[in-house]
Amino acid sequence: MRQDMRLGHWALAFVMLASPALAQAPGPAPANPAFAPPAASEKGKSEAPQLNDADRVFIGEARMAGAFQSDLAKLADEKRANADIMEFSARMAKGDAAAAQRFDALGARPEAIGGDRRRAAIFQELKGLNSQDFQRRYWAIQTAEHQAAAQLLAYEIGSGLNSELKGLAADMLPSVYRHLRQAQASAAAPPKQ
Repeated sequence: MRQDMRLGHWALAFVMLASPALAQAPGPAPANPAFAPPAASEKGKSEAPQLNDADRVFIGEARMAGAFQSDLAKLADEKRANADIMEFSARMAKGDAAAAQRFDALGARPEAIGGDRRRAAIFQELKGLNSQDFQRRYWAIQTAEHQAAAQLLAYEIGSGLNSELKGLAADMLPSVYRHLRQAQASAAAPPKQ
């Protein structure tokens, strides 16, 4: 028994002395798959961007909001809205098209999402309004849309995983705030002819 204890002490001493040397061994363990080179079939493939839930929400919501802005610009044209609305709508559609191009360049495609029923209902409501009611409601909707967009961008900046998407959100946020202030000011002003 005494000999077993001596062997146990020697084994413990060896492990304690060897541990720092093993910890400083160069390179990762060969069996660690995280450090394994890509398989031959994976070489040359472009990897999909790493995304978390915040990134996926950002992509999906931004894409739906962009499509909605495009629809609003067409509706404003059909309704022959005043110059302020026409200019604002055109700027929104152009900005959202540019954002869509950046999403495409990043390979950021939305996952399968359902239709945007809320915005579809708003669009149908706007279609049925007369000129003055359309203007008043248009600016209220733009105010709400831009408040939601600012929150979405802040959420992506703070919680997103993908650094390129976070950078896109950071680039977009100042203009969203400018558009929000313009929509709020226009909503507070009396309707123009």
